[in-house]
Amino acid sequence: MIGQLARSGDPVKVWLKTEVDTGWRKIPTLLADIKGDIEPEKFVLFSSHIDSWHYGAMDNASANAALLETARILMSQPMPLRRTLRLAFWSGHSHGRYSGSAYYCDSHWEELHEHCLLHVYADSLGGKGAQILGESNCMAETRDYGGSFVETLTGEAFIGKRFGRGGDQSFWGPGIPALFMGLSEQPQTDDAASRTLVKLFGGIKSGGFGWWWHTVEDTLDKLDPENLRRDCQIYVSLIYDACTRKVMALNHAAGAAEISAALEAYALTAGQQLDLSKALERAGKLQALGAQLNKLADRKDWQDGEAKKFNQAMLAIAHELIPLSYVSGDLFEQDLAVNLPAVPLLKDIWRLSETKPGSPEAFEWQTLLKRRLNKVEFALLKAIRIAESLIE
Repeated sequence: MIGQLARSGDPVKVWLKTEVDTGWRKIPTLLADIKGDIEPEKFVLFSSHIDSWHYGAMDNASANAALLETARILMSQPMPLRRTLRLAFWSGHSHGRYSGSAYYCDSHWEELHEHCLLHVYADSLGGKGAQILGESNCMAETRDYGGSFVETLTGEAFIGKRFGRGGDQSFWGPGIPALFMGLSEQPQTDDAASRTLVKLFGGIKSGGFGWWWHTVEDTLDKLDPENLRRDCQIYVSLIYDACTRKVMALNHAAGAAEISAALEAYALTAGQQLDLSKALERAGKLQALGAQLNKLADRKDWQDGEAKKFNQAMLAIAHELIPLSYVSGDLFEQDLAVNLPAVPLLKDIWRLSETKPGSPEAFEWQTLLKRRLNKVEFALLKAIRIAESLIE
């Protein structure tokens, strides 16, 4: 009835009542391990969410199918894994705002920090008309690695885009490198859904997951079998490589460059009221060291023992840089589900810039921000020391 009135072109008034239930619930978290042979304690976390809006054929049944297919292929072939693959299916994604993955992080923080080498996420795969794969979420550290699979298997150039606090990205406090969220998206169009989704997700060519996303229309006819096969091939190739390669591919030069760019912008905003020169110098030094580490990682003669030590040291650098780039507060807390700028510890510098120099308000903000800047400088120093010990 409402649809008929709306199509008539005449103004329509609608009265809507909603009830919000914020009670506590038990929710399922489904986990499965495919054990590695050489270093089974180390693992790659491959996850998706199982709760859906309405039927949820694309969001998120298609991604869950990709996880199961990846596991089936790896289990059915004589391809032993070096390290463990941990599959996780979260609930609480939408109705709990990532409560399932956040609770898992709370319950396994130390194990994740010590042993998880990479978190790969899958969401809303194989959509009809989903032809844009070059703008999937990634960290600066994982962009080249993840992009290599997209470019090899599809021919599309990969530029990636920075993660927001969405898609069960609950593992930045432990400093885990992350890669992908919704791998394939629709091209941008002029319709309202595309414009809205671009504002939500960002992107240059990508226009979100389709007008049916998060509606009752997310049914099987919105899936393209060939697109789902393509997306699954990328995940299978990536997951197998991540679980078998001797040396993990982390580009800390790119991570340091992202931090450096953020610091330069903050320094411009702060002007003379806060000195960021030490942090900028350290970020630049770490970028140069990261370039040397990239060359080391390309060696072909790694022995098992030294490869394991190298990976652990590279992960230790990630434990400094990733929280620095993505976490606004304590490493053991979870930030709100909003997008944050790089180095969010310093995101309030604009408040200092609006104070009168020498005023009580200026002194208060200078004190607070200097303490946060100390955290930034010290994290960079620790990362530099690890990098220098590796190169030496």
